[in-house]
Amino acid sequence: MEPSTSKTIGLLVGIIVGALLGALIVGLTHKGKNGKLGNFEFDERQTLQNGKSFRFGFIVAIIYAGILCFLSLCGMEFPAIDAVMYFSIIFVGIISMSSYSIWTDAYWGLNTNKKMFVTLMSVATLINLVVPIRFMIDGSFIKDGKVGMTGLNLLCGIIFLSIFIQDAIKRAIDKRNEDDN
Repeated sequence: MEPSTSKTIGLLVGIIVGALLGALIVGLTHKGKNGKLGNFEFDERQTLQNGKSFRFGFIVAIIYAGILCFLSLCGMEFPAIDAVMYFSIIFVGIISMSSYSIWTDAYWGLNTNKKMFVTLMSVATLINLVVPIRFMIDGSFIKDGKVGMTGLNLLCGIIFLSIFIQDAIKRAIDKRNEDDN
């Protein structure tokens, strides 16, 4: 196999495995009233806040993409390969959207099995953080002055870690507020 063919197959396998893991996590952590797995249930307030969080994430991603485009047109060289830079737009949008949802109490659905979700997402986080660390240790994380494909894993790991940290801080603040009242 040519390196480009094996790279393409590796990317496709990675995307397919990631999509299947995502579907598995959603399916196992959300059970509807009818017992059907994968159903999200939110109250009216959460539904409205989620709409606002998606809009916020979209607007932030568009602004970030515009900034990247402007900088590129000005001749700026980015510190990562194109795929990582393109994904960084999605990264910024997801971080913005999930942050808004967490801080407005709209992240967790009424039917979310939080324990299962946290367990599965912890595994996904560890995998996505360990892979780039291995490449950092052997010196192949950065090639020709640019972060390579494993930068995608790092960004995914940071997304999951951000969600965990923000949720823990939010729960601590809510608990303190409950104790004060």
